[in-house]
This record gives sequence, C-alpha cells and structure tokens, in this order.
Amino acid sequence: MHEKEQKIYNTFLKYSRFGLAWKPRQNFEDIPLETSSLLVRLHQFFEKFKHIRIDEFFAATRHLHPEENYPPLKFFISRVAIKNYTLFLKQQENQSPDNQIEFIKSSFSHIANFCIDNRLCLDDYIEQREDLCPVWINDYRQHLISIYSIMELGPDLSKYNQEDLDVWVPNLVDNFSTFKYRYHNSSQTKNLVKQATNKIRNLINQTLTKP
Repeated sequence: MHEKEQKIYNTFLKYSRFGLAWKPRQNFEDIPLETSSLLVRLHQFFEKFKHIRIDEFFAATRHLHPEENYPPLKFFISRVAIKNYTLFLKQQENQSPDNQIEFIKSSFSHIANFCIDNRLCLDDYIEQREDLCPVWINDYRQHLISIYSIMELGPDLSKYNQEDLDVWVPNLVDNFSTFKYRYHNSSQTKNLVKQATNKIRNLINQTLTKP
C-alpha cells in the first residue's frame, strides 16, 4: 500500500477515534479489500485536488457534527464530505486571524515557492494572472493562501471587474472590508504578516539574483 494511502487511513482513524485512545495503524497487509479500494480512490482524489489538506478534510465532519457518530470511510468519497470541508474552511476563515496563524505561515511558503518557481519578485505576485484570473485570487479560492497573508501587498478589489469577482470569489467580495478590519485590529497577525512579508521578499530577491 502506498505511503500516502496509509497516511489517509490513519488520519481518518484519528478523527473516528477523536477523544478516545488510539494508535496509528502500522500493518496494512491484512486490510480489507473494500477499504484498500477506498483508500486508492481517496489517494487519487487528493492527488487531483492538491490544495485540499488531508487533516482538515477529515476534521471537517467531526467539527461540524461533533454529537453524531463519525461516518465510515466510504462517506469521504461523497459530495457531502467535500461540502463539509468547504463549510469548515469558511467557518475557520470567519474566526479571528490570530486563530489562523499556522495557515497564514503556510500561505507564505506557498507564495515564496510560486514566485521563485516563476522567477517573480514578491510584488509581482499580486499582479500575475492565469487565464485572466489573478493568481492570488485563484490561490485564495483554492484555499492555498489566507487572505491575511497578502494584506501588506495591498490587494485592491476595485481594480477588477465586479462581475468577474462575483464569479471568482463572491464570499471575498462580501467580506473583504471585514477581513481588513480584523487584520488592522490584530497586532499579533499584523506583526507576523509584516515580518513574514519582508522576510520572503528578501528571500525571493536573493534567490532570483543568484547566478
């Protein structure tokens, strides 16, 4: 069995046993064929949608329905599981930015890697487009970046066509001013973002100027 399929199963097991004693499974030699087939399908799913984080995918249903019995593995190949994941992320985003620190940090890693791979300075990231859609908007709607991670780059929704925004990120259009307010009123997040923005700007510039 593929290592990632083992990780998927143990993540499922962790949340199915949430609040109870459990140990990651080590031996997968005698795992039922049906379970093995489901893990292959989930592996293919996560490979296709690389922006979906495995831990949060299985955590979503547990957090949304804490009083209900955790569903069997088969449930997680359904559309309902995907809807739960999307709703869970929206709930997370509506929390204080200080509760999203780890996601904000991972956002900077993604942005830095994108800029280095495409030989772009940091400030060009906010202007870059793919198939007419700005890269940062596409990254945001795929949950690859937190909106707070680009606040110091000055995202300006007014420069985009309103109809396009309504298609791309209707939730962001409705809540952008709220996100900005929370950002400017959170010293912890604001300090982190300012420092991280300067750090990855320097990192990118140093990397791009190497011979």
